[in-house]
Amino acid sequence: MKKIFKVTEKILDVKIPIFNTILEYIKNKGFTQTKAGNELEVAQCEISKFKNRKYEHFSLERLFRFLKRIGYNVEIHLKGKEEKNERD
Repeated sequence: MKKIFKVTEKILDVKIPIFNTILEYIKNKGFTQTKAGNELEVAQCEISKFKNRKYEHFSLERLFRFLKRIGYNVEIHLKGKEEKNERD
């Protein structure tokens, strides 16, 4: 399963779909917070913060590590600004 997240100026626009993906994985596996913590290699209290969507506690780098631990490959594509049309 491959998902592509488009990076925008707003960091939450990136974090929210990652949170949703990981939370969906935890739910589909039927994990308790303790089991989810084992899977993501964090303490149960971190899973509690995660489930309560404490976005500020989780950097993008950390979220990318979580995605890797549940089987995702994380790729970042950088794209330069498109040149303006001659009309602009």
